Amino acid sequence: MEGFVRELMPDIAEHLDLGTLIIDNETYINEKLNKFYSDVVYNCQLKEGKSIKVALLLEHKSVPQSYPHLQLMEYLMGIWRKNVANKEPLTVVFPVIFYHGKSKWKHTTFQASFEELPNFAKPFTPSFDYYLIDLANFDDDFLLNLQTAFLLNALLAFKHKNDSEYARQHFSRIFHRLEMYLDTETGQQFGRYLSVYVVYTTDLHSEDVIELQSKLPPKTKNMVKTTYQNIFDEGVERGIERGIEHGIGQGKILTSVEFAINMLQLGLDDKLIQQSNPMINADLLKLLKDNLANNFQVLTFQKALAAYCISHFNFLNDDVVAQISKLDQATVLEIRNSML
Repeated sequence: MEGFVRELMPDIAEHLDLGTLIIDNETYINEKLNKFYSDVVYNCQLKEGKSIKVALLLEHKSVPQSYPHLQLMEYLMGIWRKNVANKEPLTVVFPVIFYHGKSKWKHTTFQASFEELPNFAKPFTPSFDYYLIDLANFDDDFLLNLQTAFLLNALLAFKHKNDSEYARQHFSRIFHRLEMYLDTETGQQFGRYLSVYVVYTTDLHSEDVIELQSKLPPKTKNMVKTTYQNIFDEGVERGIERGIEHGIGQGKILTSVEFAINMLQLGLDDKLIQQSNPMINADLLKLLKDNLANNFQVLTFQKALAAYCISHFNFLNDDVVAQISKLDQATVLEIRNSML
């Protein structure tokens, strides 16, 4: 997060002591809204030594929001209500929106959202702004020169999400400079996450990847090759190429689960995982987390995951359910029969 602020918000970063930046685990909006909104807040100190909270709103949507100020006000009011409840001074909050959709984001003031706002009413109507980071405003050359580890790769992947032609033409660009970090476990985990994300958000097939990964540096090539071998096994290929039932292929579900597991292993936020992977909801994510915490070795959790997949993705065959839950097909069949 420190590199994100320093490199994408330099005019703001110069006022902050980024060495004090830590995530705030409090939830500032109610449970009902929490299902729809991200709630990511970081605490930081000003260079002058005063406390400031940076509210970073990560909305992974393909279209802009009509009234983003309303959503931001939920956070602002939530933070200030907790200040009052804890008998603390009101905290200065700095709202930020990070946007990487394809449509143009129209950045206007809240008062401009009203069809007509008479001049006499303006002093009585809230007026505040937010810091917009729109990836469309950053060209690839700028992103490729970012110095923070992994940031340039993540932003390039976000910026060109769903652009299969870009992935084919600039595959090596997405993995730029990753080679120098692959000797670390964090680098390996991020590399796997990035590889899965690219597959999930494009229509690259195994033959594409075989050709594209051959042009990468040695360690990056081996990491990508190993990751994609796990994704493009025979079962996944059959699922993607063969039958799509209810609009979702069997292989796509398996790839989505693999994608979510990679993100969980990186320690990424639950809401971020759900927003960037619409097939993964909160219930499925919890089941995956329970199983990961126990290395898929606790039968109760494995069966619960299998039962969920059977009931919510009823087109999945036993082989795919078995791969997801790490159970044998006989056990999956037994679970399926018990649910009839």
